[in-house]
Amino acid sequence: MKPRSAGYVRRWASSSMLPSAISILIGILVAATSPCYASEPREHYSPEFSSCISDAKGAAHAIQECQMKESERLEARLNTAYRAAKKKLSPDRGKELQEIQRQWLRYRTLNCRFYVDSGASAYKIESEACSLALTASRAKELEGVWH
Repeated sequence: MKPRSAGYVRRWASSSMLPSAISILIGILVAATSPCYASEPREHYSPEFSSCISDAKGAAHAIQECQMKESERLEARLNTAYRAAKKKLSPDRGKELQEIQRQWLRYRTLNCRFYVDSGASAYKIESEACSLALTASRAKELEGVWH
């Protein structure tokens, strides 16, 4: 096989393919190595999310779409768990839980926003991975505490 010339490599590197290749590589690396995804067992996420991430094949925009849909599912699960837990408490304890939940939501927002270092999709993916992991964990906690 004939080796590629330096000119070919420069043309490829300057072509429109490079941003797409870099985006896909970053997406694969972030999804595979995210400490936030790793911190939550797969069963805390929906089967649809696992399938979607697998089908995304590392494409950043596809990963973000999967995350958006999973976020909607997890927010609904979290809200259901919160309402069920609050119903089981006295009014005073319910107010305590409400304040705890407000503080937890603030923590989640600030903590996960910390991952967004720039407008790059890899940072956005990491930030959303953080939010998904924390939300899954909190929903599981609320589902288990008062049942």
